[in-house]
Amino acid sequence: MSEHPKAKVLVNKSPIELNEFVESYFASVSIGIVKTLKGVDFIKKVEFHQDKGDVTVKVNGNEISITQFPNDIIHSTLMGILAPLKGFDKVEQLDVIVDA
Repeated sequence: MSEHPKAKVLVNKSPIELNEFVESYFASVSIGIVKTLKGVDFIKKVEFHQDKGDVTVKVNGNEISITQFPNDIIHSTLMGILAPLKGFDKVEQLDVIVDA
């Protein structure tokens, strides 16, 4: 894991511009989330894809199976980070890609 992970966020398939704080926050929270999942040891890349509340999690290119409870927590967490950012009325899809 690098000293300063990089995050890319797409809302409804469109990339959004992130300032340094928001990028770092998305990256840190994303890495923290996957560290708690079973079967995750070394983290090089984290990907979340959310489509209408259903979350897919990939770590280092491998999909991690999650149950409904972690799905709901991850969905709420990512939407909570996105909420104070301006310009998003309706989020159908959310993608977060972190290069750790």
